[in-house]
Amino acid sequence: MDTSPPPFRLHIGGQKPLEGWKILDIAPGPFVDYVGDCADLSQFAANSVDELYLSHVLEHLGHQGEFEQALTGFFRVLKPGGVISVGVPDMQALCEIFLAPQTPLGVKFGKGLICGSLK
Repeated sequence: MDTSPPPFRLHIGGQKPLEGWKILDIAPGPFVDYVGDCADLSQFAANSVDELYLSHVLEHLGHQGEFEQALTGFFRVLKPGGVISVGVPDMQALCEIFLAPQTPLGVKFGKGLICGSLK
């Protein structure tokens, strides 16, 4: 019988609950388990997280140390052999869509293409 604890999976910036995952977000919310800044993971012990997932988070960080601080924190809390999955915008693809003559103006200048859209 395996009595080891379940893996600790942390979704940074998550909005929707997923079974087996805890959510860390900058703002409280109905499904947020931990409130905090992703550049300050001091509420988590070193080598305590099995898996980190973040999508469309890093592009919101400043490049005057905040970005590096976040990356350092991610690797501090990850267990040896832990997994980090990161999604960031593909600016080349977004620019190609924006510059394509066939792309409707509503897509080019509407909310969602460059700025993002929360659904």
